[in-house]
Amino acid sequence: MSVSNAPDGITSEERREITELFRSLARRVAKVDFDDRVTEVSVLADLGLDSIHNLEIIGEMERELGIEIPNEELEDLVTVGQLLGVVHKAWKGTDGGP
Repeated sequence: MSVSNAPDGITSEERREITELFRSLARRVAKVDFDDRVTEVSVLADLGLDSIHNLEIIGEMERELGIEIPNEELEDLVTVGQLLGVVHKAWKGTDGGP
């Protein structure tokens, strides 16, 4: 695994895995096929995801990865990259994470 240049220290493999989980859950929750238009700079609202969708997706990610994300971490999420960073931070803090 190679470490990305991201300051959060997420490897490219970890980021890909979390991104794919996000895409899968977002498709299921919002019933929209995102394909490759989802990038880290994608604004969640521009993808058609409202705050309810975001909470559902995050809840599913927490269950899938066996993590818990504090509510205060979720307050200012605007982009997919921010969401992935918060998920990775929580995931890395568990025994199940990398």
